[in-house]
Amino acid sequence: MKFLSRFPLMREQRKLTLLRRQQMLAKIARREAIRSLAEAVTEETKSAALATKSRELAVFYQSRAGKNDGESVSRLGQFSGSLAALAGRAEQSRHHALGQIERGQEALAAADNRMRRLSERAVQAQLDLESEKEQRETAHQKDVARKLQISAKDELRNSR
Repeated sequence: MKFLSRFPLMREQRKLTLLRRQQMLAKIARREAIRSLAEAVTEETKSAALATKSRELAVFYQSRAGKNDGESVSRLGQFSGSLAALAGRAEQSRHHALGQIERGQEALAAADNRMRRLSERAVQAQLDLESEKEQRETAHQKDVARKLQISAKDELRNSR
């Protein structure tokens, strides 16, 4: 019978333990979302800088094309075209990184919401556990008081 009286307490303790594990996993997921977001921001910054620099160099070399002989003009044109293509690829990488940033922000918001919900549930589970312990202690005290009263009545009867 004592095992059955402990069962609600064990159930509440298991619930709290499970919530704490879920909180730990949510913290890990949040850290991963932050790391991913930081990487995406870094990639976007690098890609934007590369695209800008490539465009500037392409413009610079295109402006020099008229100052040399035919072969060097052709090579400068090819180089300038390569720089323009590089700028285009860097711009595509930048747009891809912007998409990653957006998804990273969504993942971070979801992780924050999950952590908040789990924290609220953990607080409630802790309160439930404490309440269950208090109820159990109160029931135990009532049992002890009843036994003492019965024992006192028996002593009174026996002493008469």
